[in-house]
Amino acid sequence: MDTPELRYLNQLIEEQPTNITAYLRRGAVVAEFDLSLALADFDKAVELDPKCAEAYGNRGLVHYRMKNLELALQDYQTALDIDPGLVEIHFNRGLIRAKQQDFKKAIVDFDNAISLEPDYHSAHNERTRCLLNISSYVAAIESANKAMKIRPAYASDYYYRAIAYDGLAETSKAKQDLEKALALGISGNQKRDAENLLNKLKDR
Repeated sequence: MDTPELRYLNQLIEEQPTNITAYLRRGAVVAEFDLSLALADFDKAVELDPKCAEAYGNRGLVHYRMKNLELALQDYQTALDIDPGLVEIHFNRGLIRAKQQDFKKAIVDFDNAISLEPDYHSAHNERTRCLLNISSYVAAIESANKAMKIRPAYASDYYYRAIAYDGLAETSKAKQDLEKALALGISGNQKRDAENLLNKLKDR
């Protein structure tokens, strides 16, 4: 792929081979079409400045996209050691830990992201999902409520809260939330699961 920006960055790096900003930017650009090239640029950025949190964070995201989860976790940890205030890194590490079914640690990461950015809806939403996975239904309802205050019409929040209500045997509230989630246009697997759960609850 050849773009004016990429040509400019290639030229800049040729003329200034220690320009870390150029490597970071080129890595971000090429990550859209070649993760291996992006990884090489972020490797170089780390080599040039081992204390650059952005370089580790970006490289961690590439590792994640390449499904090298342990390497991603290592880079995210290094980035946070350098700069604990990186909201996206806390969130991204939480996603990995949730993927690994390490839900309690994932919740800690989402909590950290929320403490830094209280209106971070995706962190609230993912936190709710993790709480459901450890059967913390009351906490999941509280988490979903906070998410809804930020995005009142986000279907997934109602779906998750419905699961929590069902876990507490609050069938009427679960039905209402499932109907709301479907009305708001929940899609994919969640739509299928919401429809199946609603049909089961109608028989109760």
